[in-house]
Amino acid sequence: MNRHFQNAQFFYQQNRIPEAETELKKALSENPNNPYALGLFAACRISQRDWPKAVELAEQAVSIQPYNSNLFYILGRAHFYNQDIPKARHAISEGQRIDPNEAGFFALRAEIEFYLENWELALKEANQGLELDAEDVDLINLRAQCLVKLNRQDEAAQTLDYALHKAPENSYAHANKGWVAIERDEYDKAIEYFKE
Repeated sequence: MNRHFQNAQFFYQQNRIPEAETELKKALSENPNNPYALGLFAACRISQRDWPKAVELAEQAVSIQPYNSNLFYILGRAHFYNQDIPKARHAISEGQRIDPNEAGFFALRAEIEFYLENWELALKEANQGLELDAEDVDLINLRAQCLVKLNRQDEAAQTLDYALHKAPENSYAHANKGWVAIERDEYDKAIEYFKE
């Protein structure tokens, strides 16, 4: 792997997106058809809410390496955030065809169904993902959100306790605990969870 791409990966993991993009531009100037650099650049554009550019970059990456499930995952996310649900679903299906045991695809499916307010189906997708990776905090949080929407606050609270046990610094889990507390009319607790 090229040094600029490795630097970009480091910056992306540190959530230093502008620095990651600078390194990716350098990597792509050396090899414009590097599917990994294009995919990571698409992920950066998703982080920056530039969804049309993310779609463009992810489609380019997939066209170069159509057997890489991770690139289909990035493409699915880009299409979803660009509000093209049919294309997002297609990208997810293609990715799952390549790697049916990747929990991230179930998380993305759950996120789509949650967005469409299909709470039961979103919960089913989250649970399927958790069967593959019981430690995935994003899936745990999605499961809890679905349970809140389905008026199953006790289960949601237990799920979030588990999420916070696994990732005590996860702001998403703390916020979800706040929403569960609001559903239970525990406003003082909710404020504490939101502050945390």
